[in-house]
Amino acid sequence: MTTAPLRMPPLRRLPRTLPPLQNETVRSYLWRLAAANALTGLELQVHLTGSVKKETVTAEQLAMLTGYPARTLRYAMLELCRPADLARMQIAGRPRPGPTDWGWRWPHNRIRFACDHCATRRGVTRRVPARPQVWTTHEDVVCLRHRRWLGTLQQDVQPGLAHLPDILAANRRHRRLIQLHGREPVRSAVMAATPICRKWNDRSGGGQPSHERLLVFQNQGDETRFIDNAAVDAAAYPEIVALARLFASPYWRHQAMTDNLNPAPVADAVLTAIFEEIRTGQRHHLNIPEDIHEAIAGVLRPGPALARFTSEIRRTVNPHYEWHAWPHYNKFPPVTQWIMDQIEAVRNPGDHRLQRRQTSPEHYQPTVDVPRPRRASRYADASPAGQR
Repeated sequence: MTTAPLRMPPLRRLPRTLPPLQNETVRSYLWRLAAANALTGLELQVHLTGSVKKETVTAEQLAMLTGYPARTLRYAMLELCRPADLARMQIAGRPRPGPTDWGWRWPHNRIRFACDHCATRRGVTRRVPARPQVWTTHEDVVCLRHRRWLGTLQQDVQPGLAHLPDILAANRRHRRLIQLHGREPVRSAVMAATPICRKWNDRSGGGQPSHERLLVFQNQGDETRFIDNAAVDAAAYPEIVALARLFASPYWRHQAMTDNLNPAPVADAVLTAIFEEIRTGQRHHLNIPEDIHEAIAGVLRPGPALARFTSEIRRTVNPHYEWHAWPHYNKFPPVTQWIMDQIEAVRNPGDHRLQRRQTSPEHYQPTVDVPRPRRASRYADASPAGQR
């Protein structure tokens, strides 16, 4: 006995429809549609795809459900687009949807909650089960229009920045750095500067600019007691951008590396004497300078260019920064380790351990003009009779 295939009923327009936000995720839009029509997200998904599994939703299905044109939905939610659709759209600079795994410390593709004030202006009320989520780039952590901190994670609160103009200025500086050095170098620089500045803020006492900002957040009633919250991230942001400016600048990277990039060769007799010292534990009769010992041990040697780099860190980022070259508990200081990684990347550019994932950029590049078929002119001469 054969069973007839299951036929899905034709999709009908929902009683209440909502316009999508630009760069909104498809899942967020479906959840908002479901909440507006007293449905659950699972019920709406089954109604669309006929399955409880995560099936792909098409723009045509959403168009039948909402009444909006499929082209409008594709432009707002780029997840719905095919490669041919993307080639015909002007979407340069918009965030690219993609995997959000944290396998390489910072994903290229990230999701966060939309600015509540921007969503309200577009008729989206803040309801926790259906709060809109959008794709974002790494510099889009502040809403400059409404002076709110948005962050890089799906944090529930968005602290106000009306009394913290230095955070707003840091975000403008962040965007200028991208225009000056390019998106991927600045993204890598911010990724390297974030844990360093957070560690400095954790170890430093009161009186630091980040602690002064935390006091402002406390006076506003924002939560600042936990490490991973929006106020703590926002308080460290100006120093992160200031340190990323040095990491992304070719000039300052050269100043940090040049004293140790091409060290003077060490004579074989000196190498033999140092190895003999290591084997016996006694000093050799040769008068070996201490910097030679440091070079053999892999420790960065001080120099005038490196001194200029560390002085710039003290001037613009952390006035209490002290340079340390030797490791502590088998770990080098973070800035020292960053310099050593940069030197190793220059010496061994093909080392796979030093290459970060570059296959998924976080935003779309300028689109290439696709030639479109030209329509026949309405004023063209008529073809001779009998020729069709």
